[in-house]
Amino acid sequence: MIEQTQRNINSYAREGLRILVMAKRHLTYPQYQSWLSRYKDAETDITNRDHLLMESYNFLERNLELVGATGIEDRLQEGVPEAIESLRKAGIVMWVLTGDKQETAVNIAYSCRLFTSTMDIININAKSKSAAGDTITFYLEEVERLKREATESPPIQTRLISHNPQTPPLTSNKERALVVDGKTLT
Repeated sequence: MIEQTQRNINSYAREGLRILVMAKRHLTYPQYQSWLSRYKDAETDITNRDHLLMESYNFLERNLELVGATGIEDRLQEGVPEAIESLRKAGIVMWVLTGDKQETAVNIAYSCRLFTSTMDIININAKSKSAAGDTITFYLEEVERLKREATESPPIQTRLISHNPQTPPLTSNKERALVVDGKTLT
């Protein structure tokens, strides 16, 4: 069953479907009471809440029996891409906050026409406050550089060198989209 489920999951992923894997576990009443006590303690803990909640979930979500998997088509409501495109053309700046994985959020942004193939997509994924600040400063300087180059004649052929090879320089004055992961946003 595990091998067949894995084949199904791979097939669903190739089709671009969201995947839901289902599993179960039978708990005795004492096991349930033990988990519930841990969970309630974790919920009310002031200093270590997230860690304790994760421990309670891990206690519950082990030794599970695979039930199966399904693929779910995730479609936008009719007219959403056209409405977003019209709002953007009207000069309205749009922000989207999602709990999706970053790559899923970007794919959705393209499918609803929030992002276009002609945009520079700026991804900011930093592991620290200083790294986030450095990356943001880098891109702000890049935008300023491009503004200067657009107004100078002939354009100056200077290029800022990024301190991080994962922050590519901007290449034009085209529209830009900003993608920020949750850790960087925090």
